[in-house]
Amino acid sequence: MEDNEPDVYLVNQVLRHCSFAYKLHVSADGAEAVAFLEDLEKDAECPDLALILLDLNLPKIHGIQVLERIRQSSRCASVPVVILTSSDSPADLAAIRRLRATAYFKKPADVAAYMQLSEVIERALE
Repeated sequence: MEDNEPDVYLVNQVLRHCSFAYKLHVSADGAEAVAFLEDLEKDAECPDLALILLDLNLPKIHGIQVLERIRQSSRCASVPVVILTSSDSPADLAAIRRLRATAYFKKPADVAAYMQLSEVIERALE
């Protein structure tokens, strides 16, 4: 769930370096992310190898609220969630821990450092 197109592009590049096939769904804001989650709960179970990459600074509904909704989900509560954000706010970090995010990755300034996200993703899926 990411609202920044350059970041979506970088995430796609990172995922291409991972050792698994993937299907990427991008939600442009928190409200769209929550609606997607609600559709999953109505129509199908979360895929076995699902992973959520979640930015905190989303328009409409903040990423922390989206994470709360994920953890309250009847079908998707145990899906690994990797927080992918520029925020290092102590309040955000505390909420991430409280809501049991699987991992936290602070968006780096350079592309080479961004590629390290692949290691975080692979560990989250173990």
